[in-house]
Amino acid sequence: MISTGDLKKGISLELDGQLFTIVDWQHIKIVHHVDFDSTNMFKRVKWTDHSMEYSFRGRMTEANDEEVDYNVGIFGTSMFHIHGTRNGQWFAILTAFGLPAPGVTQNYFSIGVPKGDGSPDSNAMIAFLHQALFQMGKKMVAEDRPILHTLKYTPGTMTKSDQALARYLDLVRGFPRSHHSSDFIH
Repeated sequence: MISTGDLKKGISLELDGQLFTIVDWQHIKIVHHVDFDSTNMFKRVKWTDHSMEYSFRGRMTEANDEEVDYNVGIFGTSMFHIHGTRNGQWFAILTAFGLPAPGVTQNYFSIGVPKGDGSPDSNAMIAFLHQALFQMGKKMVAEDRPILHTLKYTPGTMTKSDQALARYLDLVRGFPRSHHSSDFIH
């Protein structure tokens, strides 16, 4: 059984729904301080017409060297998930992105952890885990914020290390749109 908390409102970003950073392996290492083997990462990505997912194991270099075993993915242009373990504790976070106004992205977190036995100690631990994971999610978005606000992609400027990003951008371009301006967005 899984215990899920309330849907929690995260951070507003002044940009139009960009999930690019998940496909930048070096950013995960440098910005989020996760040391992992990124050899052949592109080959480890599972692609569909509207999603991408991959897994990795490593250590959080700025968080007591905690072990992580993560599965991450993007569905479409507005849904990110991460699930796995951090120091052996299983969790899942689903982050949905809404566009409440032009040029603004609002994220929302839904967090799951194993359901406890119902005791006061167990309930306190679950509440603590929900809050800690919510703070972790907000911290990661806050770390990404300066990068997301300065990203500018120009066709023809990608390097070989941008292979996954280029494929993801193709996925985004081909993603079905449900608004009237879709014919004018490229």
